[in-house]
Amino acid sequence: AVSFTTEFWFKSPQAASNRRLMKYYNNGYGDVMWLDMATTGALTATIKPQNGADWTAVMPPSVYDVDDNQWHHAAVVVDRAQDRLVLPQEVRNMVELV
Repeated sequence: AVSFTTEFWFKSPQAASNRRLMKYYNNGYGDVMWLDMATTGALTATIKPQNGADWTAVMPPSVYDVDDNQWHHAAVVVDRAQDRLVLPQEVRNMVELV
């Protein structure tokens, strides 16, 4: 399997329910990945590999507050060489599953 990064910009106010910000899949072949935002403002990235256990990385709002109705850049990195899923935040902070 190949490492990859997906990224996008979003703007979101606080909400009363969890929201899916992004979903990536390729017609039944390979990985499925999504990025959700909880009512707390926490971001959770999940990748469901075709084979193996799911990977999840969570970035709490104390690290990166995104439900403030401002534009934010989100990136999710799937690093196969290091076996990790990373949510980078402006290079200053990283939350990763190891």
